[in-house]
Amino acid sequence: MSSPIKIIPYKNCELRAMYEMDDKPKKWKELMDLHKVAIGQRKGQWYDVNQVLIIFAKLGMPNKYLPDELDKKFDKINQEKEKAA
Repeated sequence: MSSPIKIIPYKNCELRAMYEMDDKPKKWKELMDLHKVAIGQRKGQWYDVNQVLIIFAKLGMPNKYLPDELDKKFDKINQEKEKAA
């Protein structure tokens, strides 16, 4: 059984993972650029709650993950970032 998606501030990489686009950063950026005016500028690395609501409205609700599945995706992203650095 999946857990509901929480409406909280999210980092760009977290949203990408929720939409299963963590391996497609260029496509994700293109998608975000299409809605840049509606979404507005990020606050540092974070999209605030209002921006997250707009993203969910524009793109639809992301797939729902079990918390441990989402953690695994975030861990994978962070490991790849560490390797690249």
